[in-house]
Amino acid sequence: MTGLAPRRLKTGQALLENVDTAGSRIRDGIDLLKRDTVAREAFGLMNTAMAMANRRREAVIQKKLPGDVDPPTWRPFQLAFVLLNLVGVTDRNSGEREIVDLLFFRPAAARAYLGLAAYAIVLRRLRGSGVLGAGISVIMRYTLRLLTPLVSSARSNSCGPMMTMAGRRLANGRSRLDSGWAAQPHRTIQPRNSSDKDAATTWLKRYQSRPKTKSPAPLKACPWCGEPFKPESFHFTPNRTAPQNLVLKCENAECDFTRDRHLPVLVVDEPIYRRLPAFLIATVDKFASLPWIGKSGAFFGHVDRYDPDKGFFGAYEPGEGRPFGNGHRLDPPDLVN
Repeated sequence: MTGLAPRRLKTGQALLENVDTAGSRIRDGIDLLKRDTVAREAFGLMNTAMAMANRRREAVIQKKLPGDVDPPTWRPFQLAFVLLNLVGVTDRNSGEREIVDLLFFRPAAARAYLGLAAYAIVLRRLRGSGVLGAGISVIMRYTLRLLTPLVSSARSNSCGPMMTMAGRRLANGRSRLDSGWAAQPHRTIQPRNSSDKDAATTWLKRYQSRPKTKSPAPLKACPWCGEPFKPESFHFTPNRTAPQNLVLKCENAECDFTRDRHLPVLVVDEPIYRRLPAFLIATVDKFASLPWIGKSGAFFGHVDRYDPDKGFFGAYEPGEGRPFGNGHRLDPPDLVN
């Protein structure tokens, strides 16, 4: 780098040093996969899930069957980004956890990030025993006023659908999350003597009677098959009389998420604190409110009890659920964007 001004020369040397550092981190990621069988299994499952998600997404866009879509491949920079961060995500004592890596190539960059997120979630499930593998693994900041996690039941042994939902939902460049959705329901039931219009029961009743009003969820179509959502796609569980959660079921009879299997998505604030999604999407205003919400401690692993029907509990709700035992708690988030 001869002939450069001192300031430019200094910048160029710093960039070359960063290149060497990045190359070393990528090699460390490859070495990790060679020696750590659990990490390698998580990496393989992540690739399977991302491939399924990409095929589904392209099938909807191209109006083809998933099997007729060309096999997806990583772009070099996408795979490099995943390998670059493997050690930091895998080893909680790694010094790389102090590093913040930025990725600017959109929307392809989103898929690289989702690949890393999928790896983190699968690794958490493989390492944890039973429900100890649950909890929020990835927190992602979004620019609108919404709190829409992608969640898989803590009792499920399958990681694939959870990952593919995340990939299909977030990597889709045609997503309508940026179309000006209002805030979502804060609670499931409207309290007595309250004019709260953010309760899911009130919101859904209004939406089903007037379909042109805003839906209770910022999803216009099924993330798995592309079928548009309708008012009848929304259901309360366990029933409408005593609702605890609002779920979505696809109206496409051929979809995997129809009839008795709802989509692994939470759209109401209240159940989020109880069910603890694997992938949480929130906005700055939601993060700012966390110090005033006792239940939010569960987002960061402050959970030591569990009930199969009700969900997870921490210090804010003593006496609820059954203790994990042996002083166990859920792990804190693995990846924060």
